[in-house]
Amino acid sequence: MSIGACVGATIMLVITGAAEPVAEIGSRPALVATDLPATTTTRAPVDLGGQTGGATVGALVIDRTTGRTVLADGADGSFHSQSLVKLLIAVDALERGTGTPSQITKMLSASDDGVASALWSQGGGGAIVTRWTRRLGLTGTAPPSEPGRWGQTKITATDVARIYRYLTDEAPPAHRDIVLTALRAAPRVAADGFDQHFGIPSAAAGLGWAVKQGWACCLPTRDLHTTGLVGPDDRYVVVLLTAHPRGVPWNTAAATATRLAENVLAPIRG
Repeated sequence: MSIGACVGATIMLVITGAAEPVAEIGSRPALVATDLPATTTTRAPVDLGGQTGGATVGALVIDRTTGRTVLADGADGSFHSQSLVKLLIAVDALERGTGTPSQITKMLSASDDGVASALWSQGGGGAIVTRWTRRLGLTGTAPPSEPGRWGQTKITATDVARIYRYLTDEAPPAHRDIVLTALRAAPRVAADGFDQHFGIPSAAAGLGWAVKQGWACCLPTRDLHTTGLVGPDDRYVVVLLTAHPRGVPWNTAAATATRLAENVLAPIRG
């Protein structure tokens, strides 16, 4: 979640159907196809178009074992990152020594915005995004136009997948353990009171997951993003970005994101 722009909003559990969380302050991450293992993209027999409920969708599933792209749909479409940029804030803070393991865990697992804002400032704000887009070759990621609003970082599903590949394959083991342990422990209720078990956590029951979620409204859309690693040994990188019309209620948008996640995960379940 983030601190930000939905006018007059209060933060409450999505399952209550009450008032909306405010928009994130943030930024966003992205990925480059050439940074992934050489692969022939195979579009799974899944029709996401008929399941979107009017939302704009960016989806990507990569099999880390084979290097195969299992599913790709709108993977290079641009979205606001919302809390997904916390992945970049985390790896930057760990590398530069500006954040403690407990801070990183709180920011990622409970999606704590206060910690994110502090580490964003300490890391130079948008400079965090610039550093990591260059380092990881992210082509669809850019800092927010308003420096303090980290949730407005621009991202694509392709770039988010690249960030996860960095975490699994390239990050220092100590940093990887801190981040992935936090993502595996994401509680149902986030720091702002939002039910963050939409999408992958609900759709991947029995498969195992490590997730970073994002949600915010209304600049101008109602965004719910569900991303992470799914399956034994974190075999699959799964990214599902959704931007819903702002008039769609949170519960409806969350149900749509979960339904889409079920479809995205269908090729994994076989």
